[in-house]
Amino acid sequence: MQRCFKAGINYFDSGGDHSSTEEEVQLGHALKSLDVPRKDYVVSTKIFGTRLGSPNDWGLSRKHIIEGAKSSIKQLDCKYVDVVFATRPDYDTPLEE
Repeated sequence: MQRCFKAGINYFDSGGDHSSTEEEVQLGHALKSLDVPRKDYVVSTKIFGTRLGSPNDWGLSRKHIIEGAKSSIKQLDCKYVDVVFATRPDYDTPLEE
């Protein structure tokens, strides 16, 4: 990570809901090891989930987007993420939501 950052790479993508929690935890540790201000790099995550479990565990409802972003922030151990990608459309949630 430090070699990448020194070479000018400042964008790091978390697997979000396509990966394990451990991946986000490890990425968070690696980002902290850069020992640079948070404002100097960009972090993204992804949201959608699978249709397993509660209806609130997947899709693009406001609730799931906020909770998914908060979960990534916690796992990454950072103050915020810069970008949250929706990995696919959600035809069950109105676009206005």
